[in-house]
Amino acid sequence: MLPDGYDISGYFTCEVFLTIVRQSASVPNTGPIYQSHVAEIGHFSSGMMGDKLITSLDGIEFLTALTSFYIALSQITTLDLSNNTELIAFAIYNGPLTTLNVSNNPALIRLHTGNNQLTTLDISNNPVLRELVVVGTQLTTLDISNNPALRWLLAAHNQLTSLDLSNNPVLDVLYVENNFIASPDDIIGWQDLFPEYDWSINLGAVGFYRIFSFSPQIQNITPTFTCPNFLSHIRTLTNRPDPLPISQSHVQNITQISAPNHNIQNLSGIQYFTNLENLIVQGNNLTELDLSGLHNLRHLNASNNNLTTLDISDATALTALSISRNNISTITGLDTLANLEVFWAESNAFASLDFHPNAPLERIDARGNTPPLSPANITGATAVTLQDYDPAGIFRPRTWTRLRILSGLAL
Repeated sequence: MLPDGYDISGYFTCEVFLTIVRQSASVPNTGPIYQSHVAEIGHFSSGMMGDKLITSLDGIEFLTALTSFYIALSQITTLDLSNNTELIAFAIYNGPLTTLNVSNNPALIRLHTGNNQLTTLDISNNPVLRELVVVGTQLTTLDISNNPALRWLLAAHNQLTSLDLSNNPVLDVLYVENNFIASPDDIIGWQDLFPEYDWSINLGAVGFYRIFSFSPQIQNITPTFTCPNFLSHIRTLTNRPDPLPISQSHVQNITQISAPNHNIQNLSGIQYFTNLENLIVQGNNLTELDLSGLHNLRHLNASNNNLTTLDISDATALTALSISRNNISTITGLDTLANLEVFWAESNAFASLDFHPNAPLERIDARGNTPPLSPANITGATAVTLQDYDPAGIFRPRTWTRLRILSGLAL
């Protein structure tokens, strides 16, 4: 404990915070600040400084009489309230906060925080807590078993997979939309608190006093990416660095994946990219490729891999397919590609090729196939006639108009 005659102004490393403290304590902008000046400060609000942001709350430990605290926007990353034992109401929103210590605040009744980077929050020593707002954080778990007085819990837009309400008998309001909770049955005790809620037909139920709002789970699809190199590329593409989970909402609007020469072993997880149009994965180590659900895929380049079979039955929108320099002997669904214009498949092991009879094919390249292909081994390609064939295995049309249009594709 510092003597009262000691100037503590140097402990306040943020000028914005220091200015607010001086204003609250009626201390001039120059001159020392003593503990006696700040000992009676009971309320703190960053609104006193308008748009200026607080970057650090160093020195808050001297505000021992603080009972209420509010910051709407800051640059604070860590906050320890251990010395603020009289604190009753606390709120901090919108910033890079990663650590919050309220373990020595037994009088805390209201705790609001959101739109930050908190991944954990220990409220086990806040037994009289009545309102808890943790909206838009990165929480994966939340233990409220030591908060029997809790009446409000707003925990939407997090990464929770379950919740236990069995020690919260007076809970009136619960919001848990947009988490990784599969159903209300993953919320222990909800039936006792909200018996009128029918989640099979409603996303929320409102009683005279009680509100329970739930939305279907945001599926965490991260485990489906079993290839570390592919997962790393998807994290970069979606701006979801490890350990943040990836959900379907993060990938469903992506239209192009370009990952050539990334040493990718498999594309497990690709099925969630339902709006994918261009997939460029040549020069990897793929031994299989499942395109199930990729109904919008138009261009695929999977050349220079280790594929032996290929099923493109679901990729019926394909217009350009490049699978050269694999060892593919069987391709399923080729005859369903009614829009296929160009087909590069040199250096494979096809015994035959069966195209859609109405496909507007402009080029088939099957050079280096073992055994060599001839027109007799190719069916359905009515746009490519016998006289367009040369012994090298290239089928060329009489006009190259469409091919010139496609020449800019990264295939």
